[in-house]
Amino acid sequence: MPRGVLRHATGAKSHAGLWLSCFSEILPQKNPDRPEARLAAFRTARSCAGATTQGAGGGVYGQAFARWRAMHVELGSVFQPVKTQGRLIVGLGIETPQETGLRLQHTYGVPVIPGSAVKGVCAFYAHSVWGLENTEFRMGGSGYQFLFGSQEEAGMVTFEDAWMDPAAVGGALNIDVMTPHQGDYYQEKMDTHRDRIPPSDQAAPVPIPFLSVSGKFWLAMRCEGEDREAAGRWQMVVKDLALAALRDEGIGGKTRAGYGRLIAAT
Repeated sequence: MPRGVLRHATGAKSHAGLWLSCFSEILPQKNPDRPEARLAAFRTARSCAGATTQGAGGGVYGQAFARWRAMHVELGSVFQPVKTQGRLIVGLGIETPQETGLRLQHTYGVPVIPGSAVKGVCAFYAHSVWGLENTEFRMGGSGYQFLFGSQEEAGMVTFEDAWMDPAAVGGALNIDVMTPHQGDYYQEKMDTHRDRIPPSDQAAPVPIPFLSVSGKFWLAMRCEGEDREAAGRWQMVVKDLALAALRDEGIGGKTRAGYGRLIAAT
């Protein structure tokens, strides 16, 4: 690694995503499998994320957010601020040296909710909940196909990535922990006995720290079509749908444990 890159990586203004994915070898412990090494990386990532909003105009991320918002205002997108009720974890299964992942913007290293994830939870909620009372929103129905499309044609609604509010970035990253009990079994270290020795609660829990997110995001959704009045009405429909889905179903990983719930914010 070049000296300049190493100096920048160890400084307070590094990129959180690069730190978590590329710079583990410069941690003091040298071994990312050790819990204290993971914690060191996570603490550094927290300070890196906050540094992107420091400086004139809200820092590099604040300026980028302002350009992103202005672009979607010009395009006529509907905006909806949402905030986490507890913690949010998107991208837990991403491969990283720390074993647990987190979805961050590639350019700025700031938490983001992919538009594909928002579309997915909205499509599920439309079919499984709204569709119970209105078959139009069941998979294959006219409303469902208009919003989400089908294998033959694209839907009319574009779900943009949800950007984090610059004011929330500084305290966005949190260090959580999970304690799996049957690590050896599921990692196939007991493969020769797997058919006759089921996993049990007698195994000792192994604490694994991971990063989660809390704070405020901005949803941006846009309905295409020549009839702008009709498109505006559908944008309000999909906005209500997104709020209901994120509140009731949640998004990302560990939703059954209470993660991923978002509610309307101001």
